[in-house]
Amino acid sequence: MAGLVVRGRCATGGTDMNDDQLRELYQESSAQAVPSDLGPCVSADQLRALVDKVGSVADRLKHLDHVMSCADCHRDFELLRSIAAAERADVPPG
Repeated sequence: MAGLVVRGRCATGGTDMNDDQLRELYQESSAQAVPSDLGPCVSADQLRALVDKVGSVADRLKHLDHVMSCADCHRDFELLRSIAAAERADVPPG
């Protein structure tokens, strides 16, 4: 996600949000997540591994099972999938 800038109003008061600001806000939000019977929520790195389809199949399936059962993680997963799709669309062929 290097070089990603999210346009629009952001919580930092500016109009653009860089990777580090987005990551910091995500981590703050994740830290406030309420634990559930589903076990601990997956980390940002684990969500990104799901999106990028990296890591062991067993780990990805375990994390995906949680993501599909947890509204907070599912929302974050879909956000990361959208960002990854936008990044792929911005890469020129070649």
